[in-house]
Amino acid sequence: MDGVPISVKDNFCTKGVLTTAASGMLRSFVPPYDATVVRKLRDAGAVIVGKTNMDEFSMGSANNSGYFGRAVNPWSFANSRSDQTSSTTDGRSGDHQQSPPDTALTPGGSSGGSAAAVAARLSWAALGTDTGGSIRLPASYCGTVGFKPSYGLVSRFGLIAYASSLDTPSVTTRSVDDAWIMFAAMAGADPQDSTSRDAPDSSALKRLLEAEKVQHVTSRLSWLQTKLNAADGPLKGLRVGIPLEYHVAELPPDIVALWSRTAQLLKAAGAELVTVSVPAVQHALPAYYIIATAEAASNLARYDGVRFGASEASSPWHPTKQTAEMKDLSLDELYRLNRSAVSLCACILSHSISPRHFVAESSVGSCVRRLSVCDLVIGVWHD
Repeated sequence: MDGVPISVKDNFCTKGVLTTAASGMLRSFVPPYDATVVRKLRDAGAVIVGKTNMDEFSMGSANNSGYFGRAVNPWSFANSRSDQTSSTTDGRSGDHQQSPPDTALTPGGSSGGSAAAVAARLSWAALGTDTGGSIRLPASYCGTVGFKPSYGLVSRFGLIAYASSLDTPSVTTRSVDDAWIMFAAMAGADPQDSTSRDAPDSSALKRLLEAEKVQHVTSRLSWLQTKLNAADGPLKGLRVGIPLEYHVAELPPDIVALWSRTAQLLKAAGAELVTVSVPAVQHALPAYYIIATAEAASNLARYDGVRFGASEASSPWHPTKQTAEMKDLSLDELYRLNRSAVSLCACILSHSISPRHFVAESSVGSCVRRLSVCDLVIGVWHD
């Protein structure tokens, strides 16, 4: 990865570089060390060209809650040309004007700045995090590849936490190959993160990474074409699970058609399609909010103006707010404005409520293990 330019989401510690998690609480925080993933990428030769915008403390999905203002999806301006007959890089005609600021498209969140940087070709790849979709959603919105590794395969040391048991360092790139290269450089156990572990095939990852340095893209495509033309199918023996509960009435027909096409391509390549049922999937979102809010209450408690965060009696708090009322917020006013969110987080941890919620969450986890009969799972399919 020598000389490859990458961007880093602003919730990863970068030695000697301002790291804010898009919060006024950390607006002057300069870490004395690199996060493990940042160090590994530097060691692999990557060059960090900048920190990217995000939702404050990763709590959001539209990248509009940060201290530095909202991020904008670069596709908002993709067809803005002085010559309206020109074409964009993907061949589409530039036939309409640039979106005005008040209707600019969101890049998604919370890693919206990372996806926007890659989509705008500002960096070859970008480091982000995914707690409940925070790299996959922006990748979908911006037309990039978003990859969330399995929890524990990438160290969280040096990551400013939102929900510790869910936060996962992730990547967004322009291609699947690039995401694989990034992951291979980042993955592995870290003695500073007790939840991290080596991938079972880490040696294979290293061999593939070395091969990537010398193998030309045309030879990879030639290999892939050979596999696809194999008589017995390149995916023979692979079991692909399709949960019944993933098909919901609200899905647009175009999305269903795309998933169905994907399923048929896998089948044509030799994979076995297996219908599975996970009834508890309907509880996934409530379980996520129970875990995330409880852990957020614990992790954000440190920003009390004593251990971390601003402690001035009155200070310019949010430079992007337009109203006079929001111009000069004190710490007490900040607590008041955020009381509803903090109260929800703290309520989950209360003695009378916590046991009921976490027993329910545990049962959801046991139901999800039904998917172990499959090698991988995709979304919707109709035969």
